[in-house]
This record gives sequence, structure tokens and C-alpha cells, in this order.
Amino acid sequence: MDRGRVVGLLPGVGVARSYERAWLRPDLVAGATLVAVAIPAGMAYATAAGLPPVTGLYATIVPFPSMRSSVRRGCSCSARTHRSRR
Repeated sequence: MDRGRVVGLLPGVGVARSYERAWLRPDLVAGATLVAVAIPAGMAYATAAGLPPVTGLYATIVPFPSMRSSVRRGCSCSARTHRSRR
């Protein structure tokens, strides 16, 4: 299997190869912020829909590994912004 196919099947490989150490701290802060906001919001949406809060917890956590990058992670109806790493 060639490298292009591996990167196509496992996008994390391409990201890991080009990842810069300077991005680590901002990425950790962004991840912690996302967890602090998205999990309670998902649980609240489930409760508002008359479902158990754990349903919102699963609906918030399960889709994340299937998404290719943080740019695509928008879990609410509110607008989101993106700042490029250039």
C-alpha cells in the first residue's frame, strides 16, 4: 500500500507528519474548551428533547473520532470561526 493511500485512509498520519510542536499548547487549550462546552450542551439538548442526559453525552462524544480535523467539529447551531495556522 502506498503512502498516499495510507494517508487517505488514516488522515491522522498526514497530520502527525506535519504537526509542529508549537501547536501543542493551543490545541490542548482548544480541546479542553471544547470538552467544557460541548459535553454539557449535548446533555442539555438531550434533556430538552425529553431524552436521558446520557444520550446527549454519547451523541457528543461518539462522532468526534470519525471527523477528520477540528475544523469540521461544529456541534451546535451557533456560528463558529476558524483561524488558519499559517
